[in-house]
Amino acid sequence: MRAMDSKTGKLFESDSKLYSLARRKRPANPPPNPPGLPGDWQAVEAPFIVHHGKYYYLLVSFDLCCRGTKSNYKTIVGRSRNVTGPYVDSDGTPMMDGGGTPVLLGNSRWIGPGGESVGHEKDADIMVFHAYDGGRTRRLKVAIRRIIDIHLAGFCVSILAGSNLNTVLWR
Repeated sequence: MRAMDSKTGKLFESDSKLYSLARRKRPANPPPNPPGLPGDWQAVEAPFIVHHGKYYYLLVSFDLCCRGTKSNYKTIVGRSRNVTGPYVDSDGTPMMDGGGTPVLLGNSRWIGPGGESVGHEKDADIMVFHAYDGGRTRRLKVAIRRIIDIHLAGFCVSILAGSNLNTVLWR
């Protein structure tokens, strides 16, 4: 992550510090890398930071997108009181050490959900993501879902309305 000028949308030339926010933990016996590419286990994509309450939430997509119904993309989240991190998951594991709490996991209806972003509407937050339709079409779809917050014992379980995907997002 780099600082950018909110007026121009360009990177600050005077502040070139680079912040690393998340990375995957290397598995004990990773499969060979595809020719000319990093290992599949290294995929951390589509970062999106949203401020909610006292925390910044970093959402990222793990695993592989864009392979049709063989996609195994999923969305992971961590939180921090500072936009530059460190971001930790619900167990306190830093995302820089492979941590991350699952937010969107595929199921038979939505395969490989990821590429997520969160927006604020007047009455609710929304999440936008893409996933393959596991039903009739088997095609890539863009989903826009309202986030419904339900508070349970100090935690907030967010449900994406109409998506058949339950998530843990705001805590």
